[in-house]
Amino acid sequence: MRLWGIVFIFALLIFSIHGSVVSFDITSSKVLEFSYTTVCKEQGITHPIIIEEKGPVLLDCMGSEVNVGEFCQKKFADDKRFLRGVVLSKEKKVLCQFGNEAVLKLNCDKEKEKIFCQDSRQGCLQLKNLYAFNLELVHHSLVEEVFNKKNISCYYQMKLSDDEIIKLNKDSSD
Repeated sequence: MRLWGIVFIFALLIFSIHGSVVSFDITSSKVLEFSYTTVCKEQGITHPIIIEEKGPVLLDCMGSEVNVGEFCQKKFADDKRFLRGVVLSKEKKVLCQFGNEAVLKLNCDKEKEKIFCQDSRQGCLQLKNLYAFNLELVHHSLVEEVFNKKNISCYYQMKLSDDEIIKLNKDSSD
């Protein structure tokens, strides 16, 4: 039950960071949480007495700025499924999120999101750094919805090596 609570909180946070997110679906989602103190200590701050949230992805650890996405990426450097790191201010936690695939749909009507909607490929590549860091962009499109609303749609998938692809093909043919 605790995991679903974390996933729900994470979903709420996603919508507060980018209010125009229509949907963000993840296949094989995994979320790991860390205390602010743990994050600061692992970044080399020995006695992090004062820790403040500076934004949805930044902590101030005794005057040193820590990007939680970079923390998660460094901590899980070998995990190709890493999506992003986010600060949960109420819980004073950092969440590292992982998944095999992610589908993001963002509404283009608000001024701050229009930058992503000029060119779907460029927009999805920029959004990849916010939502699906280690995944590969495999499909992108601009879609006209009802009442002339435009959405950008991005599909990201885990990168596979040639050996992994051969193994998957072999396993599926058995």
